Amino acid sequence: MTAPITFFFLVLPYGISSGFVSITLPFVLVRAGFPVALAASIVAVGVSANLWRFLWGPVADLTLTTRRWYFIGLGTAAITLLILGLIPFQQNAIPFLMTVVFVSQVAGTLCAIRPPTGSTIVR
Repeated sequence: MTAPITFFFLVLPYGISSGFVSITLPFVLVRAGFPVALAASIVAVGVSANLWRFLWGPVADLTLTTRRWYFIGLGTAAITLLILGLIPFQQNAIPFLMTVVFVSQVAGTLCAIRPPTGSTIVR
């Protein structure tokens, strides 16, 4: 039996990723001179990854193991959040910013996809 605190740590990357994109990023973007509507659009693109989770959920269930998908999501989320923390926010880089935000949220959802019945991530 897995201790409940284990699930806290397993889902933590998803919480950090979505929290950064929905709280910290718009604050920083507006402080950098982006219009509020543009910052909201960037956040909306990122949050839309949750809408499309039903597309890659079955792919994750049918291809690699849950553990491998989790580590792919964890690594990608860490890399994309590092990129978001290091890039200068300029209005001419909006497509790149939206892409990184979306990939970050897709990676976060991979960390939160529930393992199939009878299997566990921690072994």
